[in-house]
Amino acid sequence: MRYLIVTYIKKPDGQVDETVEVESKYRRRHKETANVVLDFAKKEILKCRMDGKLGSHDWQHVRDYYYKHYQNVVNDLEQHQQENYL
Repeated sequence: MRYLIVTYIKKPDGQVDETVEVESKYRRRHKETANVVLDFAKKEILKCRMDGKLGSHDWQHVRDYYYKHYQNVVNDLEQHQQENYL
């Protein structure tokens, strides 16, 4: 696995649903619908948009934000990249 993909869906009542995917490929649907796409192999942000506005493009800042909420997922992605690098 290589990519962390986060999509936010705003519901009519104002609440926001968040979906998180881990994928090995960056697909067209991710490019079109995802709000955040992090490439853990290259340690770069492919997409970061919130409410139609650009988000941070500082890798460490965005990575740390999602690490707080999805620690196991981020650890798994980083471990997988280290294993592939060796």
